[in-house]
Amino acid sequence: MIDLKSKKIIISGGAGLIGSHFAELILKNNGIPICLDISKTKLNNLKQKLKKYEKEFSTIQIDLTNEKKIIRFTKNILKKYKKIDCLINNIASNKSYNSKRSQFESFLFKDWEMDMKLGLTANFLLTKHIVSHMS
Repeated sequence: MIDLKSKKIIISGGAGLIGSHFAELILKNNGIPICLDISKTKLNNLKQKLKKYEKEFSTIQIDLTNEKKIIRFTKNILKKYKKIDCLINNIASNKSYNSKRSQFESFLFKDWEMDMKLGLTANFLLTKHIVSHMS
């Protein structure tokens, strides 16, 4: 593995299945994960899981479909960390994939719209407001 030497790395969907693994990997390699998620419960669970590393990390509850909240988050995170080194766009909806509704012919349009809002729009907005501050 590589030494991330205090690199500040934002992970959208950071408390989810894949995001939490990214966070652990970053901590194990001396980086600072900044985990974003809409679920307060998942973030609290992640916080408990990451405490064992006794290293710096952040968990932040945020709705990444709201541009004003992303702008506010960006200002606050830059005040705290001064710069961002990396962004991992990992946000996704998993609600519709746990049932028969995940079959194409049963897939609901509202689920499609949410997938597009999260998978495309939220990632676009976060990238738009973070990338200019990356070193």
